[in-house]
This record gives sequence, C-alpha cells and structure tokens, in this order.
Amino acid sequence: MSNHTIQIKEVYQTSHLATREAAKEIVQQADSDDVFDFAGIQFTSSSFVDEFLTQIEDRNLDFNNVVTNLNPDLARLFQAVAKRRRSPVRA
Repeated sequence: MSNHTIQIKEVYQTSHLATREAAKEIVQQADSDDVFDFAGIQFTSSSFVDEFLTQIEDRNLDFNNVVTNLNPDLARLFQAVAKRRRSPVRA
C-alpha cells in the first residue's frame, strides 16, 4: 500500500476545526496508511485534538507517522492534550 495525503484544509474547506465529530469523520474516512496534512489549518479546539488522538489510537496508528505540517501553535496544543492523555506525541 502507498500512503495518500489528506489535505485537511482543501478537503474540508476550512482552516478551523472545532468539534469531536469533525475529528471522528476525518479519521474514520481515511485508510490506515493515509497521512493527515494540517497545512493551512490555523485553529483546532482541544476537543477536536482529543478526539483526533482517540481515533488514531483506536486504529493503532502512530501519530508521528500519520500527521504532518502542524503549525507551531497546533503542535503545542497537540502536545498539551497528549500530555494530559499520556499519549506519545512528538509534534
């Protein structure tokens, strides 16, 4: 299998992701070898991040292999939420 990059901003036509439902939809519609490209995403809520991490963990995906192009603010948010959850995130 070859991975496919899901450009979240282009697919979902937004630079802001706020709901658990959005996180669930994004991950559940992806194949197991897809990469989530956060280029152009300016904002995510902590609820979105928490659900996104839950979904990728439930699918036994390694965050560091399936997420790319987090801006510095998003990387810090992902790290903070992961720390609360004790998830292995190196954003």
